[in-house]
Amino acid sequence: MLASTSNGIFVGSILAFIICMIAAVALTGELFPSVVAAVCLSVAFNLWAWRRAEMHPIPKESAEAARAVGWFMAGVYALFAFFG
Repeated sequence: MLASTSNGIFVGSILAFIICMIAAVALTGELFPSVVAAVCLSVAFNLWAWRRAEMHPIPKESAEAARAVGWFMAGVYALFAFFG
């Protein structure tokens, strides 16, 4: 449960950052204040989500499988970022 929760929080933080960046750049037209606002919102979401998450232990095999899937998905994201 913890591994899937951490992946969800990670993806949610990235989405919060991207959405805030798009909105801030569209509203202000400046990059630096938009980055600062997006980082602040992303960190705030991350802290809120981790405080809200319920921690349940999972078997070691499940944690290893979730970690492998997480790294695979990170590789897919990086691949899309480079070639997308």
